[in-house]
Amino acid sequence: LSSNAFKSIKKLSKLDLSYNQVSVQEIIKNGKILDFSLDEDSFDGIEILQEMDLSYNRIVHIPKNTFSRVAKSLKKLNLEENELHAVPMALKYLVSLEILNMNGNKLAR
Repeated sequence: LSSNAFKSIKKLSKLDLSYNQVSVQEIIKNGKILDFSLDEDSFDGIEILQEMDLSYNRIVHIPKNTFSRVAKSLKKLNLEENELHAVPMALKYLVSLEILNMNGNKLAR
């Protein structure tokens, strides 16, 4: 998912990027992809978004400001079946979040 991919879109009710192997940063070693991450400005441009589905990708990290533009409007976030090992700090700012699905990640404790 490239930086500023949604720059011209201001308002969406739902964004479904499930099953897409979403990534911006890929760490490749010996021809093998080791790390998929979202970029902080992947969703810049979108100001109002109620639902986002990022399930069934291979996301291992979400930078803390990734959802900053939609922090007040995002109500439902699906991060199911990714490679997250901890609850991302980016979720801290989602003040309107009502539903969060993180099933199938590799959360420790």
